[in-house]
Amino acid sequence: MVVECDEGQGETYGRPFTELYDQALTVRNRVPEGWSRFSVRQGEEVRAYDTRKVEGRTYAQYDAVPHAGEAVVTRLD
Repeated sequence: MVVECDEGQGETYGRPFTELYDQALTVRNRVPEGWSRFSVRQGEEVRAYDTRKVEGRTYAQYDAVPHAGEAVVTRLD
């Protein structure tokens, strides 16, 4: 998953999109039922998380940083 802002798709109020969209976005991906922990690698950074249950389904929920490269989710357990 990659989070990028398309500079041609909106008014930037005289500022580059990289200044307007520089905060992490929370992402939730559905994962198989047996997952309980996972890691996310984005650029050089790797973080570990516990999965979340929402309405009986298992999700990997994490923060993805715009313009920081692909976020790769990997099962840890």
